[in-house]
Amino acid sequence: MGARAGRFYPRYLVGVLALINAISYLDRQVMSILLSPIQADRGFSDTELGVLIGPAFMLLFVLAGMPMGRIADRHHRGLLLAAGIFIWSACTLATAFAPTFWTMAAARAGVGLGEACVVPAAYSLISDYFAPDRRARAIAWVTIGIPVGAGLALFGGGLLLKAFAPLAGRPFLGIGPTEPWAMVLLVFALAGFVVAALALTIIDPRKAPSITTTALDPAGSFPAFLRAHPLGLILVLLPYILLTFVQVAMIAWVPTLLTRRHGLSPADAATLYGALTFVVPVVATLCGGWIADRLLRFSPAGPFLLVTWLAPLFLPGVLLFALPHSITLVVTGLFITLAVGGVCSTTVYAAVQTVAPAGFRGRILALYGLLAQLAGVGAGPLVVALVTDHVFHDRAMLHLAIVAVVTPAWLVTVWCGFAGRRHYAALRAAATE
Repeated sequence: MGARAGRFYPRYLVGVLALINAISYLDRQVMSILLSPIQADRGFSDTELGVLIGPAFMLLFVLAGMPMGRIADRHHRGLLLAAGIFIWSACTLATAFAPTFWTMAAARAGVGLGEACVVPAAYSLISDYFAPDRRARAIAWVTIGIPVGAGLALFGGGLLLKAFAPLAGRPFLGIGPTEPWAMVLLVFALAGFVVAALALTIIDPRKAPSITTTALDPAGSFPAFLRAHPLGLILVLLPYILLTFVQVAMIAWVPTLLTRRHGLSPADAATLYGALTFVVPVVATLCGGWIADRLLRFSPAGPFLLVTWLAPLFLPGVLLFALPHSITLVVTGLFITLAVGGVCSTTVYAAVQTVAPAGFRGRILALYGLLAQLAGVGAGPLVVALVTDHVFHDRAMLHLAIVAVVTPAWLVTVWCGFAGRRHYAALRAAATE
């Protein structure tokens, strides 16, 4: 145990957790490139598509979020991750063969149930294995799984759509005629089962006496901790939550907008966006982790400063992406938004954990994950769809709907980023007492 938990094992753990992050976003993000094929095959409206990638996913994600955080604080996190991956992979498989809108929505709800375990279990493990001055870099490597998974979903999913196109309408395993989009989901589900088995190799340091961890049961209860610091926690968490909202509100519709407004095929739109997702967020995430660790040495606001400095750049990127007809400007806007999101997604997990005592890390991460995903995945795509269908009454106005939804949330994000710096420093100091 001692050898395995020495210098090598934490690095191995980071690799496994990054892979888990990747496979979770693979199953989550792939739906954005499948919306047009699913709509063509099943005749769903934009609002129904928004439900599939938003509220349907969030239903059980929200209900399971805090219980998953409590389990992560008290039980073996490797087993929790393995069970969660198995559940969401099985439900991804069910999505591929769901015959109606409601059965597909139920399958997406199951994906949300499984993925609710990732944030509280994975990122609290990093805190137990890495000291504070190395933690943001470790989190950055784990968080790289997010853009890699999203990029694989888009780029790899686009290639698979092309590869499976000749098989459209042919029988598959006696189930009956299937479509290329369903075959993409099948491939990704099988990959998830493999990663579920790999998660069983995770060593939870709370079960390994050779690794020293901080106290698991701080004085008081988690609700009492929340009640003791209401304004500070709101101002620290809200900019990250709203940044998730504006990112997902835009990102979920990028392939569809490239198809509708710029005439790209679904596969070509996925390939273009996937290539950007592979490169920009990965570099931004690594840079964010490196900068965050160094900021912690010079300022008590530490990693929170990055969201303060970078969030103002997000709206200009959205405007460049949504409004011009020039594909060069569209790519430039995507570059800016992906870079801002990549840096901030690294700092959020380092920042959120440091404002709570060690025994509350799983639950504070679960709370953040619940609220961020509720706002982002649960509301973002659906709000854009509702504005498109019921305000503009025209699918061709999707670009204006994105701008209309993102702008007010961006304004609040920027304000909270500046107002929350002092509160973040105070919360961090109190958590380490």
